[in-house]
Amino acid sequence: MPNRLRRPGPPLRFRQLHDREPQPLRPGTRESILVACPRCDGCARLVTLYSEDTPPSRTRRMHCPACGAIREEPIGLRYWLRTDCCGHVLWATGAEHLRELEDYVRSPLRERLRLFLPDRYRIARLPRWLILARHRDEVLRGLARLRRMLPTGG
Repeated sequence: MPNRLRRPGPPLRFRQLHDREPQPLRPGTRESILVACPRCDGCARLVTLYSEDTPPSRTRRMHCPACGAIREEPIGLRYWLRTDCCGHVLWATGAEHLRELEDYVRSPLRERLRLFLPDRYRIARLPRWLILARHRDEVLRGLARLRRMLPTGG
């Protein structure tokens, strides 16, 4: 019986894809997270803008294209990309985070990344239930459900 995870050639190494030099947050950088709108429960974007002030500060703003809701510095928002998986809640902040999770879970060689670098804290601190090999198929199905929930354009 062939092993579904074997690929021709050397095994896919997650570290080769993602263990790069750290990407510091520069002034003017924008981060976007998909959240559920508190007004209409549709998909909204929470954008964080890092200012060029000294000391650096950040401004957070939520905008929902469905109902037009805008909130400055919102708190308590629920992630848009969430689903039940293995008795836990599986979530992602957006398309890039979802891609990183898919790459990590699919990878047969999950080497530890260099910790405490600001651009990879999400992967370095994954919960144990998510990285167990026995949950791999169910987690991949959950990630596929999250992929279908992404708004068009990402």
